Amino acid sequence: SFKINNNPVAVTTAESSGRWRELLGDTGTVELEIDAAGLYQKDAPGHLLPTLVASGASQIFQLVSAASSPGITIVGSFVVSEYEASATYNEASTFTVKLMSTGAPTITYSPAATTPA
Repeated sequence: SFKINNNPVAVTTAESSGRWRELLGDTGTVELEIDAAGLYQKDAPGHLLPTLVASGASQIFQLVSAASSPGITIVGSFVVSEYEASATYNEASTFTVKLMSTGAPTITYSPAATTPA
């Protein structure tokens, strides 16, 4: 939502479906930017992410968050626009990464959300 002269302006209608707010249904694109950081053992992601950021190629990712309620799963094609790994910690590497969607991602909630966000 946004305001003009401190007056709220409605940007959705009762016909809007799903969890996206719609200005003009099905006429726009959905873009998603994800910043993440973490710790991983030396395995495939440690080799895949630097290769993807260097090449600029897109890759299908499935991102799962079970820490929230409901849990969220995002599946889509992303470009790794930034990646940085630092020194190891207890035989694992720390990293930061930025993913930019190259198409509309699919977002599902588990269990299904009963109220809109």
